[in-house]
Amino acid sequence: TGHSLASAAAMLRGFSSVYKLSSFELKHLRLLIASRLACSYTLGYYSYKCNPENEYLLLHAEPAKRALGLIWGGCDESVINALFNKACQHSDICKSEKGMFYCADISFPDPSISDPLASVRT
Repeated sequence: TGHSLASAAAMLRGFSSVYKLSSFELKHLRLLIASRLACSYTLGYYSYKCNPENEYLLLHAEPAKRALGLIWGGCDESVINALFNKACQHSDICKSEKGMFYCADISFPDPSISDPLASVRT
């Protein structure tokens, strides 16, 4: 979708409104997410190799590959950690009365996509 990191941060914001991550968990979150993406990618391609006529098996493998590239090699570790920390901070007050979460502060395109609003973001 071109917003892999922002989508992950938005999901993390919702999750952390229900379950607060400890500093230890937050410290290792990038590694844990990368591990899960690697499993999705590996199992998806293995299944496809066993059954190459079933392209549906690639539905999750390809996005997992792109997201893994961003989280593990495409962005600086400190940037990812800062994004995940920001998503977890104040997740309880970012919720509207209708149960929706405010995520404009953590929404941006992936680095491979130009951001026309980069100059006005704070």
